[in-house]
Amino acid sequence: MKGGSFIPSPRATPSIGAEMDASEEHAATQVHVRCEELDDIPTIRRVNEAAFGGAAEAAIVDALRAAGAVFLSMVAVIGAEEVADERAETVAAASVSTWGGEGGAWGEPAGSSDAADMGGRPASSGGRVVGGEVVGHVLVSVVTVATEEGEISLLGLGPLAVLPEQQGQGVGTMLVEACLERLRGSGYAGVVVLGHPGYYPRFGFIPASRWGLRWELDAPDEAFMVLELSPGLLSAVRGVVRFRPEFSLAL
Repeated sequence: MKGGSFIPSPRATPSIGAEMDASEEHAATQVHVRCEELDDIPTIRRVNEAAFGGAAEAAIVDALRAAGAVFLSMVAVIGAEEVADERAETVAAASVSTWGGEGGAWGEPAGSSDAADMGGRPASSGGRVVGGEVVGHVLVSVVTVATEEGEISLLGLGPLAVLPEQQGQGVGTMLVEACLERLRGSGYAGVVVLGHPGYYPRFGFIPASRWGLRWELDAPDEAFMVLELSPGLLSAVRGVVRFRPEFSLAL
């Protein structure tokens, strides 16, 4: 099976990559999660190609980045270095992927301490994680919902990819948890994902149809899910969810 998550594509079927199997239990104790840095871009492409066994998902990531449409891009790394805040600020200045908004309107610096290490090993106080070999990647972009009152924006999780040799060690879980921690402070009502119903519910995702949301293409009801990010806001959003046109590269 391929080693990546579902993405918006009619070819996606209810199968799951090894790093996101429901049996994933072992914590990747030597893995840190941080925001994408400029030097990571070539490796991120290779990770997506290896995880999915093809170039479509990697092309989607590249296209979204080129369009300034990456809302959040995070990587799982091994062999990362923990540095003092002063040096981390220099690294952050060269980063391309912190959460902020559409069109490349970025927010916090990529070296922000809350992204330094999610799961596995806690980062020591006073330092931030930089560098390291990329073994996993997750991306978040903005999606639109066509409602009776007009279009409303939500977030979309994916692609999510982990190198085959690193699968089954909790890397995918660490990436998703790190993403969701940041997204809960984004101000958006919710985040959708097209994924395996045996995997994503552990993070709080439920079928989007329960909230009155459906994907614009055909998909199993249980595979298209949503997680409320801001309590009380998602109940006002009902309609058809559309991903960005860059996802058509996987069609």
